[in-house]
Amino acid sequence: TKKDKYIVNLLNENREVVYSIGIGNPFYAQAQHIGYEDNPVMGGPVEVKDLELSFPLGINPSFLSLEQRTLNGFKKIKEIELN
Repeated sequence: TKKDKYIVNLLNENREVVYSIGIGNPFYAQAQHIGYEDNPVMGGPVEVKDLELSFPLGINPSFLSLEQRTLNGFKKIKEIELN
């Protein structure tokens, strides 16, 4: 959705997207506190060590890419070759 700041693309051996997964922003934790609902900043950056994704069994990707939403679309951050 448009709320997803990051997206994971699963790519085939020709680096063509076969499946996309919007992951929101797993690098920022939102917080809520009674009495501070109107505060513009309620959260902060977090370290992500393990991120689990689910995708259909019939997909056999060769690469995984992490992309970040920009004003002009998405910008690739990292691409990983899968064994």
